[in-house]
Amino acid sequence: MVRDDSICVLLAIWGERYIKDFLGLGLPCLLAPGNIPALATYYPVRFIFLTRADNVSIFDDHPAIQKLKAYCKIEYIAIDDLITVGNYSTTLTLAFDRAIRAAGKKMLKTYFLILTADYIMADGSLRGLMRYIQAGYNGICAGNFQVIKEDTRAFFLNKIDPISQVIQIQPRELLEYSFEHLHPITIASIFNQNILHNYQANRFFYRYSLEVLAASFYLLHPLCIKPETENYRVGAACDYSFIPEMCPSGNIAILTDSDEYLVVEMQPRQQEVRFVNGGKYKDKKLIETLGEWTTKQHRKNAQTTIYFHTCDVYEEEKARIRVKLNVFTERINKLLERYPEQPHYDHPYWMGAIEAFQTQKKIISKNYYDYFDITSFSEKLFFPKRLYYYCFGIPPKVFRWHHRWREYQLVKQTLKERILSEDIKNTMVLYDDYYIEFMIYYRFFKDIMHIHNHYHLENFINSKTKLKELENNKVNICVIVISSQCVEKIKVYLPIINLLLNPNGKIFIIIPNKDNHVPSFVYDFPLECIQKLGFLWNIKNKYLEFVAIRNNLTYLSASIYSKIDRWLGKKNKLKVWLLILLGLPGAVLYFIINHLSGKANKEEGHCTTVIVTFVPDRVLK
Repeated sequence: MVRDDSICVLLAIWGERYIKDFLGLGLPCLLAPGNIPALATYYPVRFIFLTRADNVSIFDDHPAIQKLKAYCKIEYIAIDDLITVGNYSTTLTLAFDRAIRAAGKKMLKTYFLILTADYIMADGSLRGLMRYIQAGYNGICAGNFQVIKEDTRAFFLNKIDPISQVIQIQPRELLEYSFEHLHPITIASIFNQNILHNYQANRFFYRYSLEVLAASFYLLHPLCIKPETENYRVGAACDYSFIPEMCPSGNIAILTDSDEYLVVEMQPRQQEVRFVNGGKYKDKKLIETLGEWTTKQHRKNAQTTIYFHTCDVYEEEKARIRVKLNVFTERINKLLERYPEQPHYDHPYWMGAIEAFQTQKKIISKNYYDYFDITSFSEKLFFPKRLYYYCFGIPPKVFRWHHRWREYQLVKQTLKERILSEDIKNTMVLYDDYYIEFMIYYRFFKDIMHIHNHYHLENFINSKTKLKELENNKVNICVIVISSQCVEKIKVYLPIINLLLNPNGKIFIIIPNKDNHVPSFVYDFPLECIQKLGFLWNIKNKYLEFVAIRNNLTYLSASIYSKIDRWLGKKNKLKVWLLILLGLPGAVLYFIINHLSGKANKEEGHCTTVIVTFVPDRVLK
C-alpha cells in the first residue's frame, strides 16, 4: 500500500574518493531489505544527492545506483557554491536547506530523511523508523557512535553479498562487532571508565556490561523531519536548528533502542583524537564547555536514554540502567542551569561559521575551475592573526624566531636544488585540497619560486579543456601537494599526469605532516608515507629520492598548542592571552635554537614533510 505522504532521502557528498566509499559501503547497507526497499513498499521515495555538478557521472556509472533506481527516483542538486574550506557542517546545513526548500509547499507532506555518508546501517533500521513515521511524529531523532574506519572497513566489505551486492547485517551482529572497535572519541565519552575524557563531548555513555551500552545525547541527529511550516529559519547547524524550527509544536520522537534502529559511524583513527585526554571528567570544565553551545532542545534531548545492546534487556533492567546514568546526567544538567541556554537561531557558533563561509565562498567559486588562487584568504584576518603575522612573518616567509623557520628553509633549499631555474616556466603544481597547510606551499611556489601554474588536483584532472591545453604544451616538472590520507589516489591520476610530461619529466610528491603534535616515537610519519606510496616502488618508475624534512621545534610548538587547546577548549580570548604571554620567551628560545642549528637537514628528529621525486616509466620511454 502506497501512502499519500512521500519520503525524500537527502545525502550530501562530494569528491570522488568519498563518493566511491559511500557507493561501496554505505549504499549497500541502505539497499538491505529492511531499509530503502522497506520504505519503498509503503511510500513513494526520492533519493537526492547533494553534490558537485561534475561529480554526477561518478554516481551514474556505478552498479549500486542502478540497483537503487529500482526502489526510488534519483535526483541530483548541485552545491558547488556551498563547498568551502574546513566548514563542513555549514555546507551540510545549507545543502539540506536547499533541498527542502526546493520542494515548495510539498515539503509539508514530505518526510525528509537526512543521512550521512559514513554511516553503516543495520538491516531493518529504516523499517524501525517507519513505525515512528506512521505514528505521526513530525521530527524523529537518533543517536549513534563512532568506530575506527581502518580496523572495520575490511570486515564490512566482506559482508557484501557477491550476488545481490547488498550488506545485510543484523543490529546485534553489527553492534557486537562495533563494541570491539570503538573509536577513541567514543571510549572517551564513556563516563564510568575513568581512563580517558573528552571535554568536547556532546554525548555520554554508561557501560552497563559487555553487552549493554546506554547513552544520554545532547546532540542528536535530526534523522527524519516532516516540516510543520514553510517559514522556518536557518540560524544554526542542522543538528541545532532543524528540529526546533521545522517542528515548533514539539511533536518529536527519539529512537531509543538499537534493535529498532542502529547505525555506526566510521571515522579515521586520528579524527578528533586531539580532544581525547587522560583521566576522568571534572564537572567544572565539562559544564563550561557544554554551557557554550547547548540550546534548550539539546538539554531536553539529554533527558532520554538510548540503549545499545547485543542481548535482551528487560524493563526492570532498563530502570536500573537509567538510575545509574541519571546520577551523572542529572548532576550535569543541574550544574548546567548556571549557564543560559544558547539560541537555536543566530547561535554564536553559526555566526562565526557563516561569516567564514561567506568569505571563503567568494574565493573558491572564483577559482574553482582554474588556478588554485588563495591569495584572498589573507585579505580578512582577525586582529590576533594580523598581530601574529606582523611579529613572526607570514608562512613560509617567517622570521628566524618563528618555530618553523628552519623547516621552511629546508623545504626551500631542497626544492630549489631540484627544480632548476630553466624549468620554472615548465612546472605546474597540483594541490589536493584547500588545506591551510597547502596554502603555505602555494605562497612558497608562487612568491618565492615564481611558479605560476597552480591547479586544484581533482578539478584539474576532470577538466578536459585544461588537459587538452597541456597535452599540447607539456611540462618538465609536476609537483603534487597532497595529504597522507589521500596519497593513494595518485595511483589513479598518475596515467593522466604522465601524458602531460616531457621526456624525462619529473614528479615531486610533497606530503605535509598534519599531525605535528604527535611525537615521532608514536607516529612514524615517513614510514606511513613509504607504505602508502607502495604503488610507486616498482621497476616501472625510476625512483630518484625520498627526503624527510625534520624540525623538532615544529613538534614542540604544535604539542604545546595542542595541550593549551585541550586545556582551554573554546575559551578563545584566554587562549590568545596565554599565547601572547608565552610568545616572547618562546621567540627568544626559537631564535637561539634556529641560529645554532643552521640549515642542514638531519637524519633524526620530528618529520614535518616528506618529498618524493621520481620519473615515471612512460616518460622515460
